[in-house]
Amino acid sequence: MSKLSYHKTMVKSIFLLSLLFFKIAAANAQASFGVAAGYGKSTLSKIQGSIEPFNRYSSKANFWGGLKGSVSLGDNGLSLALSAIYNKKGYDYKLQNSVGAVNTLKDSSFLQSLNYVDVSLHLIKKFSFDEHTGIFIGVGPVLNVLVSGKEEIAMSYFGNSIPASKTTNTKLKTGSSPGTYKRMFPGISLAAGFEYRRFSLGVNYNIPLDYYYIDARKKLQHSIKTFGVTLGYTIFSGKPQEREKKEKKEKIEKTSTKVEPVK
Repeated sequence: MSKLSYHKTMVKSIFLLSLLFFKIAAANAQASFGVAAGYGKSTLSKIQGSIEPFNRYSSKANFWGGLKGSVSLGDNGLSLALSAIYNKKGYDYKLQNSVGAVNTLKDSSFLQSLNYVDVSLHLIKKFSFDEHTGIFIGVGPVLNVLVSGKEEIAMSYFGNSIPASKTTNTKLKTGSSPGTYKRMFPGISLAAGFEYRRFSLGVNYNIPLDYYYIDARKKLQHSIKTFGVTLGYTIFSGKPQEREKKEKKEKIEKTSTKVEPVK
């Protein structure tokens, strides 16, 4: 997968989602649009059928960021939130042998670094403390779309006869055969957090519903989960209808009770 193809996919995804958000914001007075960024870890779920010690697989820390929008579903605190987040996923695998015969494997590692766009739709319930502050919880589906990535394999041997090697593969194959990646895989996304005015701070946990990769050597299916913290900022926010009615009513009452000066 070329870098050009990756950038085109990213630009198209962000552009189309931006148009959708602006269209919703223009049509619905209770719509909002903003940005989000966060930090967390991606971790392999336990591999079914593997007899290898799971502690050889380590999680991968990563940053993410993207666009978000939401539409209120009424005065009950419910809303629909749509987001497209650029996210890195993957894992590190390491095998280390302390002793061994000459020319046998000493250390080996496999690094997987993948670039995804996570498109999620949450049903959000907000519990307000006042007009500007509240907490929220949410749940919904997420579609993880692979756009690019790389694999790095490193090996070293006992003795000096065989030199250490390191190879990098950036042309990842998609499909359903061993050694390939799924172009997309679904999941369930859970979220909870705190809101103050235009800012939000929350935790999110994405649970996979399908595998994303099949190991080339052992032909085992891998699935991956992510957990982290996300900071959001609302750029545009329409006024709720009830607040608009209240402000209009107050304006009319103020105008009607205004006393004209005596000439």
